[in-house]
Amino acid sequence: MTRTCPYCGEEIGGATPASGPDAKPDAGDFSVCLYCGGFLLFTRPDEVRILSLQEYAKLPIDIRKELREVSARVRKAQFDRMLSHAS
Repeated sequence: MTRTCPYCGEEIGGATPASGPDAKPDAGDFSVCLYCGGFLLFTRPDEVRILSLQEYAKLPIDIRKELREVSARVRKAQFDRMLSHAS
């Protein structure tokens, strides 16, 4: 399964849903790009698009918090990698 992140253009080779490692994404599931931290929505099991602000606002607060936390960890890891290459 290969798809491209609409934010950063990186190829996303797989997805691990929160419901478990054997689960597969369905249309309507959301995710976070592990390259850039962008919020994504699956339109099909093999296709993602940007999660709109309106869609994000409709999510339960705990899900929004989890998405923000995962995105922040991804961005921090990316920043740390950039710093380690700069020194």
